[in-house]
Amino acid sequence: MRIQKIKNCFLSVSFGFLLTVYCSLAYADYTAGKNAFDNHDYAIALKELIPLVKQGDPRAQRIVGKMYRGGYGVEADMLRGTSLIHKAANKGFAPAQYDLGMIFYSVAVTKAIYTKAVKWLTEAAVQGHLEAQFYLGKMYRDGDGVEADDVKALVLFNAAGKKIKMARGAREQLIKRMSKGDVSRAKNMKMSVFKKQAKIKTFAESNKTVKDVKGKCGEAGKELYVSSRKLEDAANSLKKCVGEDWTGDLCTSEIDELNKMYEQLNGVTEILRQHC
Repeated sequence: MRIQKIKNCFLSVSFGFLLTVYCSLAYADYTAGKNAFDNHDYAIALKELIPLVKQGDPRAQRIVGKMYRGGYGVEADMLRGTSLIHKAANKGFAPAQYDLGMIFYSVAVTKAIYTKAVKWLTEAAVQGHLEAQFYLGKMYRDGDGVEADDVKALVLFNAAGKKIKMARGAREQLIKRMSKGDVSRAKNMKMSVFKKQAKIKTFAESNKTVKDVKGKCGEAGKELYVSSRKLEDAANSLKKCVGEDWTGDLCTSEIDELNKMYEQLNGVTEILRQHC
């Protein structure tokens, strides 16, 4: 393994690109770390991946995040693990976006949490992540976090069904209750509709918040400070609820409050960015 790293480094230096040297080493470390994780050799996985996590590699952040959430080779820390996966998702890494979407989906007890699940599963689905397409299809079929829409559910099942057996089964069951016209519409609809819809929704939410603040940047600035402090308080409350060891307690009210504060902060930040 070390010989391979030296070889990669030598080849890169021969072209005179220092950045390429870094990329070559990073790839070698990630591959070794991922293989170790897959083989349950968690000590080696951490040794290889932690340096990449510090460098902001989303692939490494996702795997180490899963290790912390599951207690694989480390003391279980759900908050730290979720934070790492969130960082990777924010960088557009589809597998992490799927993981984060499923984290929200698994504890969805309020509309706000379902909305988060839809957001991240959508981000992954439009990049071609098959499992994300399947679970997002289920949410559209059942009306979980979104308005029920059989046509959109079928679009997603059609996409995921290319390789996922459960998606093919869900598709066949769904078609039985749909009209021929709706089935035809789904066949002609493209995945990009989900990305466009997400952008429209975000814009609409921003407009609503703008009205609430009455368009005054001074007021928005004050609100940003207040919202950030409330978000910090909500995060501390959730940490206190979770405690040192994750027991499976959903901490429902704390999660709901944290999501509420997070949405408020996002809305005010968007106002300042667009209008101030």
